[in-house]
This record gives sequence, structure tokens and C-alpha cells, in this order.
Amino acid sequence: MTGSLISLFSITIGILGSLFFGLVKKQYSLGIVTNTIIGAFGSILILKTIGKLGFDAGSIIAHQTIKIDLLIINLVISFLAGACSLRLLFHLKKKLNR
Repeated sequence: MTGSLISLFSITIGILGSLFFGLVKKQYSLGIVTNTIIGAFGSILILKTIGKLGFDAGSIIAHQTIKIDLLIINLVISFLAGACSLRLLFHLKKKLNR
């Protein structure tokens, strides 16, 4: 159960990352709903892809203890993944509209 909560929290942080990036850089914002969806999918994609390096939910709660350093790495990468995925989608949308 704790692993699921950590994964849910990571996805939420990814959503907040894309929403924050949309607020800071107005030209990249695609609306609150699109930013939310992109943040969720971006954080899931990045964490599932490179999370096997040792900061996935299973590694964070190994041996019934929470490793705070791995949790912080997980959350920072999730935040950055949400922001980067929003920027990537914006550039993809711009190229497709030409």
C-alpha cells in the first residue's frame, strides 16, 4: 500500500510540475486540463522508464523502511518530468500546426 501511495504522490508532483511551468511560462500553457493530463502522463512515463535505476516506489520502501534520499530524487524527477513533458508537447503541437 505504501508503494501505491508513493506512486500516487509522484504523479501528483508531476501534475504540479506541469501546472507550475504553465504558470511561470505563459506561452507554454495549454490550459489547465491539458497541463494536468500531460503532467500525469509525463511523470509516469519518465518514472517507469528510468525509475528502474533505483528510485522507484519498490526501492524507496525496501525492507519496510522509507529511504528519504530516494524519495526526494523520485519527487524531483517527477516534478521536472511534468514540466519537460509540457514543453515537449508544446513544441510538438507547434510543429504539427505548421
